[in-house]
Amino acid sequence: MMSPVPGAQLRRLAPADAGQVTVLQRCCWVEEAIANQMWSIPPLTESVADVAAWLGSTTTLGLWLDGRLLAMVRGTRTDDAWEVGRLAVVPDLRGRRLGDWMLDRIEGRVEAGCTRYQLFTGAKSERNIAMYERRGYRYIGELRPGIVLLEKPVIG
Repeated sequence: MMSPVPGAQLRRLAPADAGQVTVLQRCCWVEEAIANQMWSIPPLTESVADVAAWLGSTTTLGLWLDGRLLAMVRGTRTDDAWEVGRLAVVPDLRGRRLGDWMLDRIEGRVEAGCTRYQLFTGAKSERNIAMYERRGYRYIGELRPGIVLLEKPVIG
């Protein structure tokens, strides 16, 4: 499980990391908000306390280098689905397949009994949708206005 960023370390995030997570979310989700014309999305509106609360109840992984959170992703079980969410990579490191690497890490943490991975993204987030489809997720449909659901089966 060699990190794609030399010297970076992957670890599970904890409530104490909420400040860094909040900053990463805000720098990453502004583009999504602009593309989808949706400004009241949770990654942009949650407080540090809100983030700390869900960090305490989800499997959230972060890639760190010299005290800087470079990337993160979370997984949460919902019935028979392993819900992948909050995939974020700092803007200056995009294009290096860190998102793919982080997806591999969280998919590898799927809980027993889950039969599918699922994730949600903005309906106009074309770059995200293309990456997920390349990774085997298929478009299911619009969950609510502006938000689409993608899924793929858990194999193995």
